[in-house]
Amino acid sequence: LWEFLLRLLANEEKYKHAIKWLDKPRKVFRIVNANAIARLWGKQKNRDNMTYEKLSRAMRYYYRMDILVKEGSQRLTYRLELPLCNV
Repeated sequence: LWEFLLRLLANEEKYKHAIKWLDKPRKVFRIVNANAIARLWGKQKNRDNMTYEKLSRAMRYYYRMDILVKEGSQRLTYRLELPLCNV
């Protein structure tokens, strides 16, 4: 999932309706349209019934794995914690 999010962010112009960088050097991004991200992830995984609730469950798993951190109190704002990840 984090690789999928990075691919969307790498093509930010195409997916700016769904996701965008807020602070690229710090790897902070915001999901602009949660339903659009869920649809794109569902398409990637061949799951037509993907919802943001299901997607966010996987994202919360990343909290425990120290891959993703909820950034501050802003809704749908996250920071990638991948030391080997150059964005």
